[in-house]
Formats: sequence, structure tokens, C-alpha cells
Amino acid sequence: MSLEIMNIGFASNLKPTAKLIYIAIADFANDDGECFPSKGKLAEKASVSMSTMKYYLRAFENLGIIKTEQLYRSNGSKSSLLYKINIESKNLEQTKVENAYKECRKSKNIRDSHWVTMPKNGLKKDSKILHKVTIQKSNCDGLESSYINHQSLDEEEVAKYFADFYSYLNSIGVVATKSKQMHINRIKANLLKGHKSTMENFNDFLLYQTAYDTAQESNTA
Repeated sequence: MSLEIMNIGFASNLKPTAKLIYIAIADFANDDGECFPSKGKLAEKASVSMSTMKYYLRAFENLGIIKTEQLYRSNGSKSSLLYKINIESKNLEQTKVENAYKECRKSKNIRDSHWVTMPKNGLKKDSKILHKVTIQKSNCDGLESSYINHQSLDEEEVAKYFADFYSYLNSIGVVATKSKQMHINRIKANLLKGHKSTMENFNDFLLYQTAYDTAQESNTA
């Protein structure tokens, strides 16, 4: 791990999800900012979904915050994807990153340039009366549209994180005023439906947890 690059991430004003992903890359990186973890490992380290992670990676790449290079095996087949963090980048800033991220999301339903056949005037499909429409290639093609930026959690994720998350909420003063069980049920429901302030607290919890885990790893290294 590169503590120097991780500290750059911690010191940035990025939103929690973007910061978690940047720090996750830095956690795998050497002091030159290079690493080649799988996308699955990055998503697991940052505690985000694959689609969220891919969108932010593409946003980072579009802004020059990271560069990627495909590595190949001796037989010519694809191997790992090399990530190189550009610590000199001036674009590691919340507004720029979120704008780039939103641009990726806008085109989430667009795939590689291809031809689509459409019937004219609603007539039955017939090869003689079809015209062709070109769809422009997107920088963010191939990304899933579901579960973007932790808009909500599914039941499995709630079960996985809830105990620690609820303890975190208690530690910051979010406590039950009447029935604890009713309070727990309400928070679980908020996570499942993507309640704004609850999800903001959840992202803060993930950031706190990542920082804590990193400190523990450093102490035992």
C-alpha cells in the first residue's frame, strides 16, 4: 500500500464513495502509484457495487486522475489491467469528479456503436421497409445502471453491514428515543429504499470503516 497516496485521498474533498474508491486503489498501489487488482477486489475493498466502482473508475480515467494499461501474458492473451495513479493531477476535486461521474451515468444505457433496425411508421417488420439508426459510442458503455452510488442496499447487504452501521450511528448520536426495535426497523427500511440522509450516513460509515481498517493494517505491518 502507498500511505502517501492514501493520505492524498483522505485530504481530498471527494464525496465518500469516490474517496473510498480512490483510497482502495491506493491501498493496492506501490509508492509509484501502480497496481493491478481485479475490479472485483477493488469493489470489495471499497465496499461498493461493481457498477458504482466502474463509473467512478471511468470518471477518474477521463480526468487523468488514473491511467490504465492492459497487460498481456506471454501467449498474447489478456492478463491484468494496470492502474497508475497520477499524484500530480489537479482534478482530484469533488465538483470535477462528480460532474465526470454524472456524464458517465447519463449514457449508461448506450453501448458500443452499432446499427439498430427500426420499422417505419409502426408497420410490421419487413426487411424492405427498415431504416437504420446509428447510436453514438459512449465513454461509459457496458456499465450496469442499477445500484448507482449506493442509492439503496439490498437485503443481503443490509444483513452484512447493519450491526456495525447501527453501532456507528449510535456513536454519532443517532439513537432510539423510544423503541429500539422500531428504530432499527426504520433504519433498515431506509437503507432498502435509499433514504437520502440514511445513505449519506452509510457512506460516511464506510469511509470511517476503511480508515480504521487501514490504520489497523499499518499497526500490524
